Amino acid sequence: MKRCSKAYIYKDNLKYNIQQIQKVVGNNTDLCIAIKADGYGNNAFLTASIAQSLGINKFAIATVDEAIELRKQGIKSELILLSLCVEEEFEDLFSYRITPLVFSNEYIDLLISYSDKFFKNNEKFPVHLAIDTGMGRIGCYPEEAGEQAKLINNSKHLFIEGTCTHFATSDGISEESIEFTNVQINNFKKAIQNINEMGINPGICHCGSSAIAITRKDVHFDMVRPGIITYGYYPDEITKEYLKSKNIDFDLKPVMSLETKIVAIRHFLKGKSISYGRTWICDNDT
Repeated sequence: MKRCSKAYIYKDNLKYNIQQIQKVVGNNTDLCIAIKADGYGNNAFLTASIAQSLGINKFAIATVDEAIELRKQGIKSELILLSLCVEEEFEDLFSYRITPLVFSNEYIDLLISYSDKFFKNNEKFPVHLAIDTGMGRIGCYPEEAGEQAKLINNSKHLFIEGTCTHFATSDGISEESIEFTNVQINNFKKAIQNINEMGINPGICHCGSSAIAITRKDVHFDMVRPGIITYGYYPDEITKEYLKSKNIDFDLKPVMSLETKIVAIRHFLKGKSISYGRTWICDNDT
């Protein structure tokens, strides 16, 4: 079927954006690029392939199915699952070497039990311990981190490759937003300390998405997880203006453009409303 609308992906712009991120983040912080939802619609396989050519070997995905598709396409880099999966997906999780986020004794116990059945020898399988520092989604509370790390550490096959959290207001520059982000940062540090006090290595510590990656180098920890900026968009205009005000040398190019054919042109008088819910009203004859 012939389609009138087309999406164009600009590989050079994608490469440029990744290099811009690498430049602003620096050599001491790893990158885990978010390629969930087919790379935000920009083709996950293409994004991963270009990023791999630039030395990046970790990618964040949202579902087990996304990871399987990338594996079948030949992506061998580490794929970190940012959401939980159900027991029916455990076999694929281990078979395709998909690194899960874990939290709660019940979930960890299920993974330990399955790993004991899946692995025949002394193979080790990486997991990242998720901490809920204020987002209210997945993750254990900071004061629970040590005990859950101990549970993982005592298992035969699982090991803590990383410890992570996610911010609720990191793209905001209001005093309230910054204050809450700082509260989350302190909670994350407490969780890491809790794990260390158990004599356990928390592994790769990571908490920052796009906004943190380009505005808060002080809290990059070991790795950041840029998403939307990879594809040429700032988290919001406020972030873009903030970078300018701080003279931070950072620039992005759009990775996708959409083209379509015009099938009709309508003329409306001032005051005419358009679409469901009267979404838009003409200010002038249009």
